[in-house]
Amino acid sequence: TDVQATVLRELDIPAVFVDREGCVLWMNRMLQSLTGENERFHRTIDTIFPYLTKPVFPVNSDTKDITLEYQGQIFRAHIQKLRLEHVLDGSLLTTDTEEASWNQDSAGPDEEWKAQGMHEDGTQKEEQATWHYVIYFIDETELSRLRRENRERKPVVALLYLDNYEE
Repeated sequence: TDVQATVLRELDIPAVFVDREGCVLWMNRMLQSLTGENERFHRTIDTIFPYLTKPVFPVNSDTKDITLEYQGQIFRAHIQKLRLEHVLDGSLLTTDTEEASWNQDSAGPDEEWKAQGMHEDGTQKEEQATWHYVIYFIDETELSRLRRENRERKPVVALLYLDNYEE
């Protein structure tokens, strides 16, 4: 819907959708502002963030967090695996509700599900599942600085045994 698309675009946390190969499908305005790239950026995410390569994407779990540095800032990249079948045609990211809804001239959702490899209950058949990833970039620069400062200011306690102090 329009509200969902607006929330995604205006989210105060930099976010990006990528396909399973790491190719950027969409990025929100915060990430565009951070990177200086525009919405038509359709290269792999590792061209911006060299550590975000395909091998770091979660495979056996649904999420993964990695820490990376970008332009002097430290970010926690939270990578979440999603099964989405309509990302490539833009229907999940569009503001046009007609594109996102079922085509009224089609035979109906049952035929659409079968054509898209879906079960009648709306779940996607596993063999045709398309995995994508959403990556959120949480700025942890200040937190990292405070952790380092705390570690450096901790008192050190030592116990010293001297054998024959007079020598």
